[in-house]
Amino acid sequence: MALADCGFTVWPLPLMVGGSGSVGLFQVVSAFDSATDRVAYVGRSPVADSLAAIHIRTANVTTGCTINVRVETVSNGRPTGTLWATDTSATVVIADTDDNAWKTATLTAAASLTRGAEFAIVITVNTGTPNLQLVNVPAGTSTGMGYGQYPLALQDTGAGSWAVITGGWGWICSFSSAGIAYMPGLSPASGAGTVNSFNSGSSPDERALRFQVPFACRTAGARVPIFNLAAGADFTISLWDATGDVDGEALAQISVDGDFPLNTTQDGYVDVFWPSPVTLSANTTYYIGVRADTANSLGTGDLSNSSVSNAMRAFGVNDQTYLATRTWTAGAAGAWNTTTTTLMLAHIIIDQLDNGAGGGSASSVANLRGNMQ
Repeated sequence: MALADCGFTVWPLPLMVGGSGSVGLFQVVSAFDSATDRVAYVGRSPVADSLAAIHIRTANVTTGCTINVRVETVSNGRPTGTLWATDTSATVVIADTDDNAWKTATLTAAASLTRGAEFAIVITVNTGTPNLQLVNVPAGTSTGMGYGQYPLALQDTGAGSWAVITGGWGWICSFSSAGIAYMPGLSPASGAGTVNSFNSGSSPDERALRFQVPFACRTAGARVPIFNLAAGADFTISLWDATGDVDGEALAQISVDGDFPLNTTQDGYVDVFWPSPVTLSANTTYYIGVRADTANSLGTGDLSNSSVSNAMRAFGVNDQTYLATRTWTAGAAGAWNTTTTTLMLAHIIIDQLDNGAGGGSASSVANLRGNMQ
C-alpha cells in the first residue's frame, strides 16, 4: 500500500439528491389525485444488472388506488410509453390507510440494463381515482446546474405532457445482483430529516457517524453540519477507533468555541483540520463524533431509511456506515449504541488515497467511486 495525494475530498461524498450530504433536511409532496396523473424518473443505470424492484414512498393518502409501476425506454429525455421489455412492470395497491408508507413494486420481469443505459420509471393509475400524495425530495446544493441532463423528476397532472419538478422522488431501486443501489435523484429517506439538539447534560451527549472506508486513506479533518448552535455551546469533534473512550485515546480531536455564529438560527458546515493527519485502514470501524461540552445546546442532523431493509446503500454509503451515540460520565465514555437504519450527516476530509501499488487492492479511486453506487 502507498498513499498518494488526491487533493481534498470527503467521505461519504455529498452527492446529488439522494446522497448523504446534500439532500435537504425536509421534504415536500406532489399531488397524485387524478386517474390520468403520471409521475416519472429518468436517469442512467449505474450498474450492468437487472432492475428487479422499485420501492416508492407515499405521503398522505385520502383515497388509494391501484398503480402501475413501469420501466420504460427513453427518447429525447422523456419516457416513451413503451415498456423496456415484456412485463417490465408491476401493479401495486395503495390503500386508503397507506399514509407515509413504503410500497414495493416487484417487476413481473426484471429490466435488464446496461451500465449507463437511459431508462425511465413511470407510475400511472391502473384502477381507481386517487386522492393521495407522493414524497418529493427537494434538490440539494449540488443540483444547481441549469442544463444538467439527468436525473429528471417528471410529473404529468393529467394534461398529457411532462413537466420537470424540482428535486427528486422518495424512491429506491433494487437490482438482482447489486441489490439496493444509489441512484442520483432518488432518495431513501423515510421522512424529513431530523435535527437532534443536545448538550452536556443530555444522554447521549456524543453523536457520531460510525463508518468504514473500503480503501486505505489519510484524513486531514472532518466536515459536520451543525444546527441551532446556542451562544457558548462549545463542542468537540473527534476521530475515534473502535475502542477509544477517553480524550487521550482519540485518533484526532478539535475543540470548537461555540460563540462563532452570527445568531442562534445560523446553520451550516463546520470544517476542522486535525493537528496531524491520520491514516485509516480499509474495512475498519471508526467514528466521527460530536460531543457537547457545555449546558448550551447544539444540533446535528440525521436521515432515516428505517422502512426498507438495507437501504443505507441508497444513501451512497456502504452498509457499515450509520449512526452511533454514547454518554460521557466523569471524563470517560460509555459504550456506543448504534442505529443501523439512520445516517448522521458527517464526513471525513481525505487528502491521500491508496494508489493501489503493491498488488494489495484495486485502485482506491475506483473503490471510492464504485462504492457510491
